[in-house]
Amino acid sequence: MLLDSANATVARTLADEHGDYALYAPSSGRYRVRALRIGFRPITSEPFGLAGDTTIALQMVDVPLDLPTVTTRERTQCSVRPDSGLALATLWEDAKTALLAAAITREGIGYRFDLVDHTRIYDFSTRQLLGVGLTETAVYDTRSWASVPPERLRRDGYVLESRDSTAFIAPDIETLLSDYFVSTHCFRIGMPLGRADSLIAVDFDPAAKSKHVEVRGTLWVERRTHELQSLDFSYVNLELPVAGADSVAGGHVGFARLTTGAWVMTDWTIRVPVAHVASEQGLPPAQRRAGGPIVLIHRHPVIDELRVSGGTLRDVFQGGTLIWSRETRSVQIHITTGDSRADIPARDAAVFLVGSQRRFALSDMTGTVTIDDLLPGAYLIEVATRELDVLGWARTRARIDVDSAARSTADVRVESSLEAARAVCLDDAKTLNGETGVIIGSVSRGDEPVAGRVVTVSWIGDAAGAHSPGSIVTRTVRTLASDGRFLACGVPRNRPIEIRVAGDDAAPTATRLAVDQVVDIVSVALKPAP
Repeated sequence: MLLDSANATVARTLADEHGDYALYAPSSGRYRVRALRIGFRPITSEPFGLAGDTTIALQMVDVPLDLPTVTTRERTQCSVRPDSGLALATLWEDAKTALLAAAITREGIGYRFDLVDHTRIYDFSTRQLLGVGLTETAVYDTRSWASVPPERLRRDGYVLESRDSTAFIAPDIETLLSDYFVSTHCFRIGMPLGRADSLIAVDFDPAAKSKHVEVRGTLWVERRTHELQSLDFSYVNLELPVAGADSVAGGHVGFARLTTGAWVMTDWTIRVPVAHVASEQGLPPAQRRAGGPIVLIHRHPVIDELRVSGGTLRDVFQGGTLIWSRETRSVQIHITTGDSRADIPARDAAVFLVGSQRRFALSDMTGTVTIDDLLPGAYLIEVATRELDVLGWARTRARIDVDSAARSTADVRVESSLEAARAVCLDDAKTLNGETGVIIGSVSRGDEPVAGRVVTVSWIGDAAGAHSPGSIVTRTVRTLASDGRFLACGVPRNRPIEIRVAGDDAAPTATRLAVDQVVDIVSVALKPAP
């Protein structure tokens, strides 16, 4: 960093793998150069006059990576701008170095960040996953993710209210580096609380009571290298309308060092309870006794959803070369369909990743489908078959949890086409069995559907049926008024079927259900109007 005579930073950069750097002063004058590196003592040059290009060499000294003994004072007493003589100061200085390197990285050019922005909505009480939204983007800008300027956070806090919305804000790199944050929060060396022994916790809290929403949390630092790993935070002074809901609100920010020595934010999340106003009708106490013509509408806030929004960094490129990548996972899904006998594999079932722009995947002959290239997290899938879709049956939705394992597995069962057809056929459900099915068709003339027409579906009876062998069996239905569709239930499988439309002298439309086919889809085209 290049410091002017007022000790303000006027330029900053990252040294390359050889330790070389270039700083550009805004004008001639007296300056100093300060160097920071994790695991080394900070060093600042003597002041020098700068009128043209010059070279400044700095010799950094290793800091012993074993921290000084952590005192009771450091675990219990609030330290604003931690004393340089304490173990806490060593950790904070190294964490700040990583944050500064990340900020400089975002100021530079030549990086491409491949990101996945995500939103997951849960039922607040049961934590059932209700919805997922996923957006994949490539960012060439100087910032992959940007927060609110630190000075506005100092003035307005981390929750910003407007007339029709509320914005919850996470502290980003610039916030953690700001003079505002360091001067208004106290720091302590905390307890790991179940985290690995390889991590050290640096807790922070607001140093004084604030009139707006502030943050408290923990910076997690690698014990061996002092490298900053992540940040967990929650909100302070958050006044939500339901007791206890404020304890859920908070978030997480992750960091990583690239092979170039630069630092980046790798992921962030914010958890926010979502409320709406519920209404109940009632009478005031006096009117309950007197029966007067007054009705009160009671309105009260209800929190029913938990929204978790954030972003995850997948890959980082520099000059077209991949320099950092997050490992992805796959999930193998086994899909079965149930009937009265047993569950059988559902082949050619379409699996959709809810909230994603990815194409659907089809299951194989064993009812198995694999979805690759997933980041760890909770997902929703929808499973559809052609027959169930045509019957108007709701697609089966299931939650899939992708964890740290390279491949996860899940089992999903969809309704059998026969049971769905029975539900759709209503009073004609009794005509459906293992030897019959349904025909779903549409009648059109050219590109226009033809509504309100009588449709006759016929076939030749056999000795096994209720009709005498050789007799013609018919089902008469009428096309719907809206789109010309019709439904014929109890049609035998593996037998020639003819479909005629009243008032049309065209040849009948022929079809046939296979032995294992429950639903047949038929399009009937009428002759062009004269």
